[in-house]
Amino acid sequence: MDTKLIESLADAISALPTEDYALLQQTLTQKLIKKTPGVAGGHACIRNTHIAVWTLISLLQQGSTESTVLSNFPVLTHFDLSLAQAYYQINTAEIDSLIANHHQTNNGNTQQVLKTDPFSLNNFAFVGMWKDRPELEDSTAWVRQLREQQWRG
Repeated sequence: MDTKLIESLADAISALPTEDYALLQQTLTQKLIKKTPGVAGGHACIRNTHIAVWTLISLLQQGSTESTVLSNFPVLTHFDLSLAQAYYQINTAEIDSLIANHHQTNNGNTQQVLKTDPFSLNNFAFVGMWKDRPELEDSTAWVRQLREQQWRG
């Protein structure tokens, strides 16, 4: 780690006029929270972690503390959580919609899929990614059919 570089950057940032400091914050948010097609369903993620902002916000809304979230996601920092919360404040409708879409209705009762356990399979974007493909509804039958096609030549 280049401590001198970090210290000089911190000095330069602290000396910025208010307008430039605001622009730096906006630019950092845009660079550190990205939407990448094919990564976490194309949803906003923190840095290059593939951890979706909506996941973090949902965990915090369910009562998880920042310490708990950070212990479950050791690659994240307090700054990352602050960025996620800032993104949420600017994009509340988007994140709330994503969280709402990860609820299931069971006999008229809404049951939340996202649990406070961040390692539950339901928390990963790949779960349900084929829901719009009716031929994959029964994956066993789909694989069997695919194998039979390949075996026949």
